[in-house]
Amino acid sequence: MWPGMKLVHGKQGHSQSQGSVERSSQDIRDMLVAWMSDNNAKTWSEGLRFIQNKKTRTLHSGINTSSYEAMFGTAQRIGLGDSPLTEDIYCSTETEEELEQLFNAGMNNGRNKEDKDEANQQDRKDEDENLANDISEEKVEKKEN
Repeated sequence: MWPGMKLVHGKQGHSQSQGSVERSSQDIRDMLVAWMSDNNAKTWSEGLRFIQNKKTRTLHSGINTSSYEAMFGTAQRIGLGDSPLTEDIYCSTETEEELEQLFNAGMNNGRNKEDKDEANQQDRKDEDENLANDISEEKVEKKEN
């Protein structure tokens, strides 16, 4: 499934000293069994990416956020439900080409917004520099008079 992936089997640690690891392993095992049953899968490794996604999106009570958000500083986005497309738009999309066009249009809008933001920042910077130059020129004129 994943080229270059290597499974290494080792002996389990003592459950008394690694309680949280054991609980986490049991959670993952239970989630994989449920996923395999729901999807009529015969290979547990096929479900790993789905289980990983579910685990990293889960709210952690100790940090009051998901582990993904804690690590990357933003909520994890996956699927059409998390996309900027409205439900009526993606329900009316029938082909992959239409979806690609919508995606590209959205990306271009994002780039256009970023370009506009950069241009606005540059305009403000230029205005600040012009104002500073005007003030300096006024000071020079006052000293000369």
